[in-house]
Amino acid sequence: MTIILNNFKRLLGKRSSWVFLLLIPVLLNVFIVKVTTQQPKWSIGVLDQDQTQLTQQFMDNFAGDSKVVKIDAGSDIQQGIVGSNYDVAVVFDKGYTEKVIAGEPARAQLYVQSGTNQTQSIKVRIDTYLSSVQSIGNAAAGDQKAFYSGMEAFVKNKFSSDYRNFSSAAAEDSSKTMTTLGYLAFSMLLMMTAGASLLLQDRVRGIYDRVTLSGTSRLSYFGQYIASLFAITMIQLMAVMEMLPKMAGVSYGDHIQETAIVGLSAAFGLFCVAKAMLVFRFVKNELMGSAINTLIDIPMVMLAGALWPRELMPEALQRIGEFLPVYWYLDGAEAVMSTGAIGAALPAIGFLVGISAVLFGVTVAVRTERHR
Repeated sequence: MTIILNNFKRLLGKRSSWVFLLLIPVLLNVFIVKVTTQQPKWSIGVLDQDQTQLTQQFMDNFAGDSKVVKIDAGSDIQQGIVGSNYDVAVVFDKGYTEKVIAGEPARAQLYVQSGTNQTQSIKVRIDTYLSSVQSIGNAAAGDQKAFYSGMEAFVKNKFSSDYRNFSSAAAEDSSKTMTTLGYLAFSMLLMMTAGASLLLQDRVRGIYDRVTLSGTSRLSYFGQYIASLFAITMIQLMAVMEMLPKMAGVSYGDHIQETAIVGLSAAFGLFCVAKAMLVFRFVKNELMGSAINTLIDIPMVMLAGALWPRELMPEALQRIGEFLPVYWYLDGAEAVMSTGAIGAALPAIGFLVGISAVLFGVTVAVRTERHR
């Protein structure tokens, strides 16, 4: 326990360690998620010449996540769009509601900027809404009470769920989760580079020799090092998974999915410890150790898709990335998020634990203490 407590004191007592422990994985993740997943707030111009409950409902429903701008009669609508007063415009002619309730064809005029598809999503949403309104009117067949009852049910249930499907909310939530895990993986690698450097310091300063002469076995020494560094990765993991959902709206799924993500992250943390310790067992100074770890870590997180989607890379690089531990970690997490099954994480956990065991074995078996 002496080595474990001493390592905690040496690592957590340095301000630079807190940069890798919390600043990068939390603040950087919050920034990246906010920037990459923010949704546009559309501005919808409405010229309401009908002035009915139905047209007011339209404005109320879209005002929830868009800005509704009332257009004065006689205004140049196209000029308003070009001048960015609103992104799209809807015109309800006099008698629109009466025709809809009667089951007669009624068409609201929809204006969008020509030559661009940037407003396609809000256009499709408005078209879907208006088509559904017409269908409810056809079913009501002149019964005003039945029509507004149908509209209430549509707005409460169907319209909101349709919009979530169109915006791919589930896919967006999964994408946010994978983004945070990618940067968490990078942060864990950086943190362990700083942590494992203590191993080199012990060797260079002769601390390892003095510890073993005091009666501490070689296995106990390295075991306590592994335990202390792994405990720090778990502190980092728990802090990130506790803070990001509150600060960035990230979801790690239900209890089963969250448990699987923790298990995967713990296995990857074990790999980070094993890889960093192995490097610092053979280098002669911290600068060399940090440089070698960087040369390993940066290409690994890039090729594995931790910093950007793998689909952006050439096919050959994607295939290379599939052999890397970071890829196995992220692929296992993605499988858990998509299937909801804890078993989807087991192949990746097995791979990460297996390669960590090999690296730990080499670290403990090879003797470098005489070369200081």
